[in-house]
Amino acid sequence: MRKDYEKDFSEICESFKDAEEKDYAISTKDKYRLYNRITNYFLEISKSRIIYVIIDDINKGNEDFISLLNHLIFNTNNRRVFFILSTIDTALIFNQKSKEKIKSWEKK
Repeated sequence: MRKDYEKDFSEICESFKDAEEKDYAISTKDKYRLYNRITNYFLEISKSRIIYVIIDDINKGNEDFISLLNHLIFNTNNRRVFFILSTIDTALIFNQKSKEKIKSWEKK
C-alpha cells in the first residue's frame, strides 16, 4: 500500500514543482487529485489505527492549506481521523474564504 501512495505522491509533487518553477497555476483538477489521494491515504491508514492530526496556529495557513484541510475534514468522516486545530483568535485569519471554511468546521 505504502509504495502505491509513494509513487502517486512523487508524480503529483513533481508536477506541482514544475508548475512552480515555470510560474504557472496548478489546475483545480490537479489540486483535487492531490487532495483525494491524501484523503484516501488517511482513510487507508485509519482502518488499522486512529489518526490525530494536530495543527497549531491555523491562522497562519494559506488558502491552499485551508482548502486541503477542509477537504480532509469533510471527507474523512469515518470517526477514526481527528483534527485538533488551534488559533489564538479567528479574527487573525484575514482571508475571508479561509475564515468561512474554518467557521464551517465548528459545525462539523
